[in-house]
Amino acid sequence: DWTALDYVPASWPGARPPHLFLADGSALFDHFGQGFTLIALGDADGAAMAEAAAALGIPFKLLAIREDRVRQLYERDFVLVRPDQMVAWRGNDLPADCAALLRQVCGH
Repeated sequence: DWTALDYVPASWPGARPPHLFLADGSALFDHFGQGFTLIALGDADGAAMAEAAAALGIPFKLLAIREDRVRQLYERDFVLVRPDQMVAWRGNDLPADCAALLRQVCGH
């Protein structure tokens, strides 16, 4: 149950993504790009989203993380983080039209 006094990390769209340190000791947030960052967890392949972002000229970074504990915390295979480090979208599969999603989260 949610209360205003308890912080529970969540990767829901509109929330700030959960932070943790990776196995190499680096901070997860330090790996985010200056534009949009798609975190692809486990064996998830985010290449289609990266290609759509490139075609639209959207600053984009694909961040592949293979740590199970990160996948457990983020609860989905893909998490798209906006430049202001808020979650824009998440899912276990990329949408059929990645360009449409990117246009929507960019306000186009």
